[in-house]
Amino acid sequence: MTTQFLTYAERQRAGNVLERLAQSIDLTDRQYQDAIARYEAVATFLGDPNGNLAIYNPHLVPQGSFRIGVVVRPEHEECEFDVDTTCWLYINLPASQYRIKQLIADRFKSNATYERMLKEKHRCWRLGYSEQTRFHLDVVPAVPDSYEWLLKLGVPDKYAKHAIKITDNQRYNYHHHTVDWPGSNPEGYALWFLDVMKVQADHIRNQLSAELKLSLDKIPEYKVRTPLQRAIQLMKRHRDQLYGDHDLKPISIIITTLAARAYMDVIKRHQGGLFYDIVIAIVEQMVDHIESRDNVRWIANPVNPTENFADKWQTDPRLAAKFHEWHGKFLALVNGEEITKSFDRTPESLKLSFGSNTVKRAFEPNNVPSSVGQLDRLRNTAAIIASGVAHTDKNAQINNQSIGVKNQEHRFHFNE
Repeated sequence: MTTQFLTYAERQRAGNVLERLAQSIDLTDRQYQDAIARYEAVATFLGDPNGNLAIYNPHLVPQGSFRIGVVVRPEHEECEFDVDTTCWLYINLPASQYRIKQLIADRFKSNATYERMLKEKHRCWRLGYSEQTRFHLDVVPAVPDSYEWLLKLGVPDKYAKHAIKITDNQRYNYHHHTVDWPGSNPEGYALWFLDVMKVQADHIRNQLSAELKLSLDKIPEYKVRTPLQRAIQLMKRHRDQLYGDHDLKPISIIITTLAARAYMDVIKRHQGGLFYDIVIAIVEQMVDHIESRDNVRWIANPVNPTENFADKWQTDPRLAAKFHEWHGKFLALVNGEEITKSFDRTPESLKLSFGSNTVKRAFEPNNVPSSVGQLDRLRNTAAIIASGVAHTDKNAQINNQSIGVKNQEHRFHFNE
């Protein structure tokens, strides 16, 4: 690894720089709380026993970056962030996508406030909230899909059973009664992603619970962030700063999937490690998970091996070139002196890479972490547990030196 030329103190300092940048990229507590409150209000409204959807047992499920904890706060306060959701209706196919989508529209239009906020998109209905809140909530209509074929491909039942069919008003058969709908499985993907970092996330949550003297159920999910989540947030912000709305910029699902696959390897090899070490290893190794299948570059959907997230790379080679261009620049940045060396004045290159407002928030005096190295300590311990060689000594401290009693193998899974 390139970190071998840095001292421990330099790597710890670099990790603190990245950590503070990532924290300033994340939503604020208030933004999370507002978004969750509005999501829950919409879920309650759609599921009202007196509403037109009640007979279809509607179920609203968060998806995307908000679901897996990698949502990125807009660089400029006047910009909106989005919360993606899926509304399951338990209706047997064949039916028309149009009908399902209109059922949800009719429910929203029965409320004057939601009707004013409602806007149709190709695959969803969007609720635009006030300028003060500055976010919108997308609701994708969906029905359950059969998933036996996924089981035959080796996809675990706990992921496969969340397969769905979704609506898309640009499909040729949008108004037809048919089973030929677009397929998806955002919840299965989310569960896979959360399982990848399960051990570390649980340990960080337990430690926060102990140190803050709060019960586990009082620790919000958005307070627990693993190196994987932080690395993805940093990568997404850097990409957005570099390319803006450019049509060829790397898509989030590719960045997220490659980073998660790399993280699985990194955690196996690291029996502890600084935040900086883990982030660097993720970035370095993520490109190793781009497969070649019959000379076709392939980034498989982990909950549908037949789906290639990089399928458009074949028809437009510029997409692959742009991904590798971005990856090289991000790797050079986190390896560079702007991150690894101490500075009295924030380097301008950081502002160009992550945004002036983000950097300002990260390095304002009141944003300095109250306990430098605390998260590294939590993550070091979590990585030891994940390695399978953890022991607990007589002082209840976890180590990888075979001192004390060997810990039981981790046997629990997220949201089963």
